[in-house]
Amino acid sequence: MNPVLEGTLVNVTLPEMGESVTQGSIVEWRKHVGDFVAEGDPLVEVTTDKVDVEVPATVSGVVTQIAVREGETVSVGALLAQIDTSQGNGTAARQPSAGNGATVAKPPPPPAPAIPGGKALADQPARRMARRLDVDLKLVHGSGPEGLILRSDVVEQAPQARLRRRRHSRHRRQARKRRRCEVRLLR
Repeated sequence: MNPVLEGTLVNVTLPEMGESVTQGSIVEWRKHVGDFVAEGDPLVEVTTDKVDVEVPATVSGVVTQIAVREGETVSVGALLAQIDTSQGNGTAARQPSAGNGATVAKPPPPPAPAIPGGKALADQPARRMARRLDVDLKLVHGSGPEGLILRSDVVEQAPQARLRRRRHSRHRRQARKRRRCEVRLLR
């Protein structure tokens, strides 16, 4: 990921992630326009057909532009964002304020939309994590665009969204044992 300097603006592009990887989909922006980012901090989470990566900031500064929305797919080398390196550490400028000195809290993400057919709208990393953690995606609320379930949503909500299959399978095993015992007694 070569930063391209334009005065004090640095272009952040989608890095090469292997020979056969030619494009990636934006899963989640970790920083937003106006946020300060330190060099090496995760800027955006990207998924490809082979790998999931967090693209780090190549320089310290303030994010001035996000060129690609969450859910969009871009080619390797495409512009993702711009960072202004001339704006100090930017901590005061990053917090939105109500004008009276108090900072404004970010609104909570909207609840996941109801999807016909009972399938949950989730990206591939979220589906993999849900299989690994045995989580029912229908019980997870998505924080991505249009209620998209992200991997971080699955990890955060896993204790409440576990599949009940494990509990039921224990009962089924016990019932099978009882039936086997009854069959043996009948013989």
